[in-house]
Amino acid sequence: MDWHGKKGGRWLWRSKFSIRGILAKLSAFWKEFKEDAKNPPYIAMSNAVGVLCMLIPTFGQWYACFLLWIAMRRCKCLNFSLTVAVAWTLLSNPLTLPFMAYSYYMLGCSAMNERAQSFDGFARRLKEIFDERGQLCEILKNEIGFLADDIGLQMFVGYAASSAILVPICYLLSYWIAKKSSAILLRS
Repeated sequence: MDWHGKKGGRWLWRSKFSIRGILAKLSAFWKEFKEDAKNPPYIAMSNAVGVLCMLIPTFGQWYACFLLWIAMRRCKCLNFSLTVAVAWTLLSNPLTLPFMAYSYYMLGCSAMNERAQSFDGFARRLKEIFDERGQLCEILKNEIGFLADDIGLQMFVGYAASSAILVPICYLLSYWIAKKSSAILLRS
């Protein structure tokens, strides 16, 4: 922050975080966001990547979005909005995660023709892991052990099957909606 002397009886304050500077940044962001809204492939890819990351049956979907954004931002046809993709991950919160994980597990078991454990057993095991008193590293080790050893392959098969169906549907539906709304925006 820089304080400068009085000019006309008022103190002048210059900062990177001035109201005028923040409003200019928000205006530029909004302008860019409106321009991107006229690009249906961009919107469709943003939604598809968001759904792909939302369906990940563990914590850290935001990180997956960010890593995909870093990897894909150089390629023009794979570019997407990190803001829109991360917004999708908010739909899968810690309350819905056990149900998503169990549905992937059940789908994977049926695809692999294996017998699945009941939801009660599944939920009891997850509760045991998260109720443990200990350091974070120990809890994560137990969670990863449960995911990798006991249910990992079945859950991955269920996730892959769900993603293979839902992500293309999301892309096509988003593209169609964005195309329609883009045509409306261009007419007005």
